[in-house]
This record gives sequence, C-alpha cells and structure tokens, in this order.
Amino acid sequence: MKNKVVFVKAHFRPLYGKPGILKAVFGSNQVGSSTETPSGFEKKGQSDCEIDGERLAEDVSNALHDLEKEGFEIKNISNINSGAHNHESDYSGTTNTASAWGHGYTFTEGVLL
Repeated sequence: MKNKVVFVKAHFRPLYGKPGILKAVFGSNQVGSSTETPSGFEKKGQSDCEIDGERLAEDVSNALHDLEKEGFEIKNISNINSGAHNHESDYSGTTNTASAWGHGYTFTEGVLL
C-alpha cells in the first residue's frame, strides 16, 4: 500500500480598494476572495491576519482530486496552525521598574492530506 502526505498552503485574503478619487469616499480596504475581484475595485495588497478560505477550499479540492486520480485513498485531513506574537517593554519610568505586555494569535498555515 502506497502512502503520501501532501501539504496545501493557505494564502492570506487579498485586499481591494477603489481606484483614484473614489478611494477617499469608499475607503481603501475591502476584503474579497482571490478568485473573484469585486466589481469596481482593484487589488491593493493582502491581509496580514485573514486567511482566504475560498481559495484554500479550492486548493484542497484540487489536491484531493489529484490524489484520488493517482489511486490514493484519503485517510486524514489536518489543519496546520502557525502563530505570531509581539512583546513590548517600557523602561521609560524614573525608577528601575519596568512593565511589559505582549499579544499573540494563531492562523491556519495550511492543510495536511
């Protein structure tokens, strides 16, 4: 019996904005799927925190189809999470004490088939 593991990468959601002067009226950030640009918008970059779920679903579907075509049977699908964090320290006080704060979050990096 043959085994195979495939990693399907998740991509961040693209951001769209209105071109030209309309950008000031309608705002510069409109989220959308990478598979379809909203009418009247243009691509302005990508989100730093939102995964493009529609694209991930399409990519997983394509990978599943390819594996089945090669004769493999899907046994398990697992998501892979990554994380990011930030830590700040404040030493600006007049005493020798310091305060610190931090935050962290996770996001889906991809899927293992």
